[in-house]
Amino acid sequence: MSIKDILAQQLQVNQKAHAEAEIEFEEQEKLSAKLVEISKVQANPYQPRSVFDDDAIAELAESLKNEGMLQPIVVRPNGAKGYQLISGERRLRAFKLLGRSEIPAIIKAMSDQESAVSALQENIKRENLTDFEVSEGIRKLIELKESSGECPSVTELQRTLSVSRPAIYRYLSFHALPHSIQLRLRSSPGFLSGTTARSLELWQKTCEDSGVKLDGYARILNELLDEVERGKLKQNKIKSRLQAALLTSKPKQLPIVPLELFSGDKQIGRWKVGDKDIQINLNRTSFSDEQLTIIKNFITEISDN
Repeated sequence: MSIKDILAQQLQVNQKAHAEAEIEFEEQEKLSAKLVEISKVQANPYQPRSVFDDDAIAELAESLKNEGMLQPIVVRPNGAKGYQLISGERRLRAFKLLGRSEIPAIIKAMSDQESAVSALQENIKRENLTDFEVSEGIRKLIELKESSGECPSVTELQRTLSVSRPAIYRYLSFHALPHSIQLRLRSSPGFLSGTTARSLELWQKTCEDSGVKLDGYARILNELLDEVERGKLKQNKIKSRLQAALLTSKPKQLPIVPLELFSGDKQIGRWKVGDKDIQINLNRTSFSDEQLTIIKNFITEISDN
């Protein structure tokens, strides 16, 4: 057996042990749950989910009525007000729908930052947030950290939320969209993916770096999103429609602008984003064979979406 096989085997053992430890910890937490008055549970201001499906809540309420609560909600003490919800808002809403006055809860002492992180992690893991809702959760977390004098990096966000670095960039791409688009997504967060937001951000940056002004960008993008919501336009066609609408009087092909890629202070490559292709040049010595395989698989994955 090669060293690589031994390491891979050990990684699987470690991952299994970690998963088992998490399950055991969760089971121990359930035993410490207590009943709290629903009227004393305040909403979580860092809740990333912006839209709740009433039909889904009704289905959950029926399930809880028949099968009971398998996973308590998590709250933190909130002074004289009682408690502030950390995670489990769908379960809380379902209990309210059932007319219950109490709900099983695990009580934890947490700071604002810890509460924001926990709510986001819980939703990502259990409740299938849209990309935009995750983005909003990250935005609130960043604002909390900045208010305490911190400046969180992509690497820190990646480690905190246990998601990939490319995923963090996709989530952050929503912050580069026009404000009017972000307001729109808060009421309809599911019709624009992080992959599309990232594509729009990179295209907009290329235009700006090339000196191309995108007059009317927000207005036309809103019009295109109207078509997406009505099912008349696929997301992967948005960028080409924007180009056709905004670059009619400009050269058909944007100049290819080289962008340097860095890992910390070390340059690891360059890429050029053109109108029809993307050229990526990576320094071979900066990547192992395993990392190159990950890059290849990631490009294949996003190309299939």
